[in-house]
This record gives sequence, C-alpha cells and structure tokens, in this order.
Amino acid sequence: MNWLLLIILFAAGYFLRIFMARWRRSATERESREILKQAQADAEKIKKEKIFEAREALHQEKEKWESELEKIRREILNQEEKMSKKLDYFDKKERDLDKKQESLSLKERDLQRKDENLDRAEKEILQKKEEQVKILEQVAHMSEEEAKKILVQEMTEEAKRAAQISIVRIEEEARVEAEKRAQMVIATSVQRISSDYIPQITTTQLSLPSEDLKGRIIGREGRNIRAFEAATGVEIIIDDTPGMITLSSFDGVRREVAKLSLERLVADGRIHPGRIEEIVNKVQADMEKRLFQIGEETVFEMGVEKVHPDIKKVLGRLRYRTSYGQNILQHSIEVAKIASSLAGELNANVSIAKRAGLFHDLGKALDERMEGSHAATGAELARRCGESDVVVKAIQSHHEEIPLSSIYDFISYSADALSASRPGARMESIDQYIKRVKKLEEIASSFPGVDKAFALQAGREIRVLVDVEKISDVAAGTLARDIAKKIEESVEYPGQVKILVIREVRKQEIAK
Repeated sequence: MNWLLLIILFAAGYFLRIFMARWRRSATERESREILKQAQADAEKIKKEKIFEAREALHQEKEKWESELEKIRREILNQEEKMSKKLDYFDKKERDLDKKQESLSLKERDLQRKDENLDRAEKEILQKKEEQVKILEQVAHMSEEEAKKILVQEMTEEAKRAAQISIVRIEEEARVEAEKRAQMVIATSVQRISSDYIPQITTTQLSLPSEDLKGRIIGREGRNIRAFEAATGVEIIIDDTPGMITLSSFDGVRREVAKLSLERLVADGRIHPGRIEEIVNKVQADMEKRLFQIGEETVFEMGVEKVHPDIKKVLGRLRYRTSYGQNILQHSIEVAKIASSLAGELNANVSIAKRAGLFHDLGKALDERMEGSHAATGAELARRCGESDVVVKAIQSHHEEIPLSSIYDFISYSADALSASRPGARMESIDQYIKRVKKLEEIASSFPGVDKAFALQAGREIRVLVDVEKISDVAAGTLARDIAKKIEESVEYPGQVKILVIREVRKQEIAK
C-alpha cells in the first residue's frame, strides 16, 4: 500500500508540474502578446509624431524659402526699376542727340547757302572790278597800273572797314558764347557739389584687388552682404565702378570698423557669415582699444593730466566725427590751444582753460539717443568722470545754453567761435557765399563810369563793363587796380579774385 501511494503521489506531482509549466508558458505568451501590442501602439504613436514634426519643419522651411524668394523678387523689382530709369535716361540722351544732329544739319545747310552767296558775291565783285577798270581807263585817262594802284587802295580801305566790322561782331559773339559756357560750367559745378557733398561725409570707398570679389562679398542669394551689414550697421553699395565698393553710414566709427573688417576678409579670402561675424567682433574690439589709444595720445600731446578712461575713449571717437566739414577732434585740439593762449594773456589758469577747451565738444561723440544738446550731454559726462565744476560749466555754456559767468566760460566760448569761424575751417554756407558775391559786385559797381559788374567762377573773377565815354583805355587799367584794392580792404575771401575791365566801342547806323 505504501508503494502504491508513493507511485500515485509521484504521478500526481509529475502531472501537476506539467500542468504548471503549460500554464506559465501560456501566461508568458499572453504577456508577450500584450507587450508586442503595446510596442506596436507606441511605435505607431512615435511614427505619427515624427511625421507631424517633419511636416511642421517642412512647413517652416517652406515659409522661410518663400520669404527669401519674396526678398529676391523685391530686389529684382528694384533692379528692374533702376534699369527702367537708366533706359529712360538713355532714351532722353538719344533724343537730345537726334535734336543736336538735326540742328547741325540745319547749320550745315545754312553754311552751304552762305558759301554759295559768297561765290556769287565774289563773281559780282570781279565783274564790277573789270567794269571799273574800263571806266577808269576811259574817264581818268590813266594807265592800267595807276588804275590798279587806286583800285587796290580803295579795296584795301574797304577790306579794313569790313574786317573791323567782322572783328567787332566776332568779339561780341565770342563774349556771349563765353558767358553761356561759363554759366554752364558754374551750374555743373553746383550740381556736382550738391550731389557729392553728403557722400563725402557719410561714405568711404574701398578698392578691391579684383572685380570677382564683388560677387563673393554679396554671397549666395546675398547672405554675405546681409550678414556684414547686420554685424557692422553699415550699408555696402556695390555699383558698376570697377574695383571699387562704397561703405555708407553716418557713424564714422562704424564705417572705419566696416572698412577694416572688409579689408581683413578680402585678405583672408574666407568670406561667409560665420567668418564675417568673427572678423567684425575682432575689429570692434581692436577699435575700442584704438579709440582709447587716440584719446590717450591726444591728452598726452596736449599735456592734460588725470583724465578719466571714459573721456579718453570719447575723445578717440571725435577723430571720426565732423561738423560742417571740420574734424571735431582737430577742432577740439585747436580750441584747447586757443583757450590756453587766451588764459595766459588774461592771467587765468591755463590748465583749466585748456581742459575745458579740449572737452567742450565731448557730447558730439556720445550716443545720438541721449536726450539734450551736445553741450549738456558732454557736461554730464565730464561731471560723472570727476571733472571740476568750473570745467563742467565751461563745457555746458560754450553755446550760451546757460549764462556765461566765469572767465573760463567766456574763454571756451571765444575759443570755440574763433576756431569755427577762421577762414577755411568750415564749409561756407550758401547764404555766406551769396552775400560775398553780391558784395564783390557792389564794390565794382560803386566806381564812376562802371556800367555793369558780374561775379563769375564762384566769385573768383569780377567782369566789369565800363562806359566808353567816361573811361579811356588808360583809365581802365587804373580802374581795375582801384577795384582790386578796395576788394582787398573790404571783403574776406579764399584764394584770389581776378578783375577784368572791358571797354567796348559800338557804333550803330540805320540803312534806309
């Protein structure tokens, strides 16, 4: 019985183990299917997310390219507009040339008719000459040789009279033509000045080793030039001028940074947005050091001690600023020298006067966004940098924005006015130019016997027309010297003024 029980128990245990193994395998299979199903669901979800992200990235990229295409379209439209204007200009020039050609053709036909008339007149003269010779021989009872002598004498006198008339007419025509050409030259010069004056102050031209570099500077779809302009704040103007580009900005420091950066990029040969930003950052750091160095050299040259580093840097910026064509740093140095000289003559403190004169225009180099005039902002900077109240007030009052009180206020004010108003320091305004030219004409017209006086060549020549009944040839030379002397005594002018006195004799008769 025991053996039978053991056998039964062993068989039961064996079958139980088989059953448990099958049950575990079935559970494992079910769990595997669940894991596989969950993995498939997760994979499908990830797939959908990736597809969505890819579509979103594609959409953003599409918008980006559409924006770039729109910019390119606008640039193309601008270029087409410029080309249209140029074509209109050339069409106008072509029409003008056609008109001139037609005018020349008319003049040519007129000259041909005049030549024919001269030929006919010459034939008539020869015929009359022969008739006159015959009449003289019959009436005067003189030889042919004697008649020839008389005829030659009469013709010579007639030719002299005709020549004199022709000379007077030619001189008058030449004078009128010369005046027209002079007016054209003056108008052209004024036009050139009006179109070139601002670019000379706000632009810098840079020479390129080769014309191919213009394309590399522009870059693919203009990315290089956009990166450069964004990094420097300076506009690059690329036109048809061979081997030359123009940098345009009102800020001289920016233009200098852009110029040095572009020179380094051209020398390096690697021109792309990343390299552009790297070079510009290096040049800007070097420029800050250069500005400080310029300011330090200036204060050392002027013998001004204990100057705050911020003021030195601002002085360096004045090197790249102008006012009415006058460099502000040179103007400040000149004001400091004049102020120290005035202080010496007035027994005042030369050091304070020189300091106030050198710092009087600091505000012109500060950020344009700062509120207040350059005198007020410059005074505020000097105050923050520890300058004395005397120097600060002299800076703030040099344009009489506050009342002048101390002797150093008057010295700074006077030195600034002297430096700015000396001949050749600043560009002359149009009002001053007109006044000076009118003054020259008034002086010439004030002399007795002067009929008219004209100032030509921007006031460098005075043309005086005199009355022939009142002024003789000898008196004309004396009149020119007297006018020159009075102009020297009464008018301040650059260079020389030429006085040309014209005495013309005109006779008129009427044929009835």
